[in-house]
Amino acid sequence: MGRSEISYGSAGAPVNVAYNGAMDQHYDEAQEVYRYVSFNKQELMTPLERRAERLGMLREKAKHSESEGVRTMLLAKYNAEADEQALQLIGNDLDGIRAFQVRVGDRILSEIADGRVTINRCTSCNRVLKTPLARQCLWCGHDWHERCWASSD
Repeated sequence: MGRSEISYGSAGAPVNVAYNGAMDQHYDEAQEVYRYVSFNKQELMTPLERRAERLGMLREKAKHSESEGVRTMLLAKYNAEADEQALQLIGNDLDGIRAFQVRVGDRILSEIADGRVTINRCTSCNRVLKTPLARQCLWCGHDWHERCWASSD
């Protein structure tokens, strides 16, 4: 196994990792919790948070679309679905969306701390895994899959 370097933030949560052969990027606990929930457990988000997330995606996709037709369609959906509460959550730019994601992640982290919610974590480094059924950590490389070796009987 490669060498791992972990640093911890003021709350004791891992904040950075460099692993030879695994993910080599900044680890932000709230952001990773948000990603996990967004892709795997949207039911943990409030209806308002889900609307805000959808609006943010529509807006950012429209901004970066190379096709005028696609941009027009996405902006039409955005304008039809936009509501003041959701727009206040995501702000006017990508930084606003990122701040929203961290707030959602922090809220869910508090529910995790209270024992109301559980998420799948690495058994070695305790970081958030990609999916609820993952058995390999993309951060430290730890793998705890069951091994079935074919016998040569």
